Amino acid sequence: MKAEKGIELLDKVFQKHKTKKKTEKQKERQEDLIRRKNKKSFLLEEAKLLPKKIKLYKQILAWRNKFIKSKQFKRVFSEFDELVIFWSKWGHMEFPEFGGGWSRLYLEESGKLRYWAGYKWMPIGPEIVFTDNLKNAEEFTYKYLEELYKLIETGKIYKNIAEEVNEED
Repeated sequence: MKAEKGIELLDKVFQKHKTKKKTEKQKERQEDLIRRKNKKSFLLEEAKLLPKKIKLYKQILAWRNKFIKSKQFKRVFSEFDELVIFWSKWGHMEFPEFGGGWSRLYLEESGKLRYWAGYKWMPIGPEIVFTDNLKNAEEFTYKYLEELYKLIETGKIYKNIAEEVNEED
């Protein structure tokens, strides 16, 4: 008799477990569907914004090309190989699910702008170099390019460079 109750209890627990697992799987499928819809919507919006992204990208390159010819650039990079001039959330894709995603934009002695992304404490990539190929603008989100350009336009990018120089002392 006791053994039968134990078996019945095991059956109930197992059925509860099975139901819980099925519910969790359904929830995961639903969340995955929502993520895919959001991603599709995001990518469509980014595609619509491509002309604006290209314009911002050109302006960022124009700033870089002008700045690397300046005496301030030459002074800074007579002492440094590279400096982080901009840090933000991920700029190569939308990353809303969880926090911890970061990106840095390095300006190198060669004049190269190099984007690097990571998660929490780990750099995981991608690493993207700003090139003169305007197709490269597609690799970044509009929001990221806009944020970077606003720093350039307001002159705050120089404050970032100065802060990095001070931190290196």
